[in-house]
Amino acid sequence: MKLDKSKPYGEIIGATDGSKYEQFGNVFDRDGNQIGGTDTVITQHEELINHVKRLGRPPKNDNAGK
Repeated sequence: MKLDKSKPYGEIIGATDGSKYEQFGNVFDRDGNQIGGTDTVITQHEELINHVKRLGRPPKNDNAGK
């Protein structure tokens, strides 16, 4: 399956598995050829969630607006 650029798609930034685009749960390389499958998207999603959890929330700024 090829990436259909006439439909909505997302660009994947920082992936190390060769994926460049995502469209409707399918992952594509930089040439628009499908690679992997939904497992790749789920793995990247889980990695993002874990990354956000590690970052945590920013500290409250009690001096805001003063």
